[in-house]
Formats: sequence, C-alpha cells, structure tokens
Amino acid sequence: MPQDVVVLPLGSEDLSGAESARGWPVPALVFDAIHAALHRSFGQVDIWEHTHATLGSGARDTGGKNQRFGSLATAGPFPCEESDDQIRWFFPRPEDCHAAGEGIGRLRPLKPQPGCSNLPAPLVYALVGGPEDGQNPLPGWWSKLAIESYLRGESPERQELGAGSQLYHLSPFWGGARGRASKAPKLELRLREGVALGIAATMPLQELNRSEGLEGLFAPDNVPLILGGQQRICRVAAMPNQTLDQLLPLSQPVAEDRVQWLLLSPAIFPAIQGDPGQGIEAHPGGWLPNWVCPRTGRVLLKKGAAPRASESREEWRRRVRGLPAWDCRLVAARVKPPITVSGWSERRHLRAVQPSVQPGPKPTRLAVPAGSVYYFEGPDASGLAGALAWHGSTSTTAPDAVVHRRSGILGEKGFGLGVCGPWKFSEDL
Repeated sequence: MPQDVVVLPLGSEDLSGAESARGWPVPALVFDAIHAALHRSFGQVDIWEHTHATLGSGARDTGGKNQRFGSLATAGPFPCEESDDQIRWFFPRPEDCHAAGEGIGRLRPLKPQPGCSNLPAPLVYALVGGPEDGQNPLPGWWSKLAIESYLRGESPERQELGAGSQLYHLSPFWGGARGRASKAPKLELRLREGVALGIAATMPLQELNRSEGLEGLFAPDNVPLILGGQQRICRVAAMPNQTLDQLLPLSQPVAEDRVQWLLLSPAIFPAIQGDPGQGIEAHPGGWLPNWVCPRTGRVLLKKGAAPRASESREEWRRRVRGLPAWDCRLVAARVKPPITVSGWSERRHLRAVQPSVQPGPKPTRLAVPAGSVYYFEGPDASGLAGALAWHGSTSTTAPDAVVHRRSGILGEKGFGLGVCGPWKFSEDL
C-alpha cells in the first residue's frame, strides 16, 4: 500500500445530525476518527518516534510531550458511488449556479454601474443572472466532470450531474449524543445503497517503520473506524489503484486576468486581533479569507517558496514577509450561509502524557460551506490559480497529492480544498 492511502469507509448505516453540517459530515469527523484509531491501535510510544524537544535553533521544553501521528492529513469525506467498475466522488453544487428550465443558469459579475451599492468591503462587482426555476431544481451534488465543465465556463448537461440528488436522505431520530436522551428530534444521515464516504489520508513517517502508520491501521485484520458521537462503525476498503487526480476535480486553464476559486470543502477564516507592534493587521475573518486584505481586497499570499534553513523562526518569518505577493484582488463572491463546526474530543493525544486531562467539547466555529465561489482580478491571475488550487500548478507536478489547503485553520483536517477556473463579466457573454 502506498504512503498516500485513499480509503473508502463502507457500511455506515447512519450518522447523527450532531456530527453533520446541514446534512453532510464536516471534514474533521473523519480526521478525528482516524487519529483516535491510531492512538487506540498503537498506544505504546516506539523508540523511533521523536518528541519535538527542539525546533530549529530555539530549544524549548515540551515537558515530555510528543507529536504522535502529527503528520496525518485527510481530504473528504465526499459522497461516492461505484458504477461501471468506476468510483465517482461528488461535490457540492457551485453556489452561483441555479436551475433555468431544462438547463443551468449562472450568476456572473456585473461591470461597475453609476451610483453606489451596499456590497460589503472589499467587493466591487455584484453578481447578476436570470430567475431561478423552482419547479426543476438542480441536484445538490455534482460529479467531477460536471465541476470541470463549470470551471471552463460551460453549462454541464443535466445527465452529467448523475445521481447527485439521490446520494442520501435525512430521517428524524430521538436519540441523544453519547447516551444522553433527547426530547427533540434530530436528523440522521442515511446513505443510499451503493454510496459510501470517500476520503483520502496520508501520514508520512520519519522512519521506514510502517507498522504504526496508515498501512498498519488499515490492514485487513485491523479494527474498523468509529465515527462521531453516536459511535457509528464503518468498514474500510483501500483503493490502491486510485489517485486523487482521478477523483477530485482539476482546475481549468486561466489565460486572462480573472480567476475564480470554488471551494470543494468548507473553510474556516477566524478573526485576527491586530498588533501594530508585530506588524499584524486586524482581520474580521468570517466569509473573508484571512489571506485577503479586508480594506482593499488585495491578495496577501506570497509568491514563491521560502524553505526554512538554519535561521531562527523570527528571521524566517521576516524573510517570508519580504517576498512579493500575488498582484490580484478579490472583487466578488457568492458565499453560502455559514455552517457550525464543533464536536467532542477524547483528547487521547494529551491524556497519554497528562492522565488528568479529561474529554470535552471542541470550540465551536463558523465555516464557509463548500460550493462558495470567490472571484479575483489582476495580472497574476494565472499564478494565483496555482496557489489556490488543491493540486497546485499542474504544469510542474502531477496532481496526485493535496498541495494547498487554503483554510485559515484546520487545513490538515480537510478544510479549504478548492479549484480554479476563468470567469467573464455578464456583459461579455
């Protein structure tokens, strides 16, 4: 089994509504399940594992704590089904698309008009389009081919969307999380027969010892995954012949000075407190990416790479701040209402070294849902597309690994995966 393992949990009968966001599990659910399974299966710290006692030239005392399984990263879960001996993943419908008779309508930026608008800063273009056909709604989930057609500026055929509207259903139940009774009905997600949760997981190891990695965890005789507060058990099937570029949509070429970014998974952009002494500008977070200036819309992501050498962390950060940023700005957005991300943690990684630590709830955060779309404009649009897409620039590397996770936090848990394509003004069509 390769180091990058794509796994397919099977046999999940239901997932409680407390573990899902508007009907679908958030990415952290699967990451936490794998992380907990690693601690359960490999409870003994091996001699080859390191403790991160020092970092670069600045030594620090970690109190004996280690970073076990700290390189774990996941993508998903996405609904997936097997048909004609092929695995197909599905992704949330782009928010700027709507039903228009038998076809698909699309909102597009409108060139600046005389007068003023109530657009929130730093947006400058409103989105306009035809009326939505409420009698013939679009499926909520689209296939890889449909997403790529959308990114090219084309209108996907209805048949390309496949079974995206029939992947699962929600049914009420009166159970309580973790054994607590509930008087109010909740919703549980039930997958249609033949549909599963598609995820990708990777955990590079410093040593060649694979016994405590994903290969050992997903061995045929190992325990299945336990998902969420309702402790739902899922079987796991590996797909060693599948690569991510066969499952996830790929960005489409951007030749002009306009690029759009479509979220395939939710993203969290926390508010940032300003600190003039450290050169940190306050940022509201929320729907606005942390790497976009809240006043001007200018993209703050830096060009190029700055690998850290033997320098101190402060010196490295100073060098990174000196790099030029991509010359683009955010000009429009179509963002869904936020979803809540929370959960429960057994805190196994902390209790291993601090037995007094007790399980407890995770912080509650708001996330931008998948399907939200951001529009950028500027001479570096083509380069920015490579900096935002999950696979990076396809001209330099094969898109078989997640390169960029553009969520402000929790990117390793699958937040902030996106793809890019060009966009046009509504008047230019």
